[in-house]
Amino acid sequence: VAFVFDKLDAVTINPSESGGAHYVQIQINLGVAQIEGIKLEEIMRLMESRKAKMLDTIIRIATSRTMEELNSQEGRDKLKEEIRKQINLFLNDEHEIVKEVYFASFTTQ
Repeated sequence: VAFVFDKLDAVTINPSESGGAHYVQIQINLGVAQIEGIKLEEIMRLMESRKAKMLDTIIRIATSRTMEELNSQEGRDKLKEEIRKQINLFLNDEHEIVKEVYFASFTTQ
């Protein structure tokens, strides 16, 4: 990981099947790779320009999970992996830019 992209806002979602009785607040940071032939500044600009789409992706994926999934370590690990894969799909066709997804905060209620 070359740097951590920590410029995403926290999102608050209602998990699937919760009927609005529960919410989850998540803040995510992304571990970004150094790609040969691409300057870090270019990667940073790309990440900045796609913040809205990244947040939308996080919300879409997180709201598809149940409270039970979000409260288990296995469920959180799967959530991280799905977010990483989906964000990489629209960031760059040739390179895997996001190597890691980190929860800066994760609150359930």
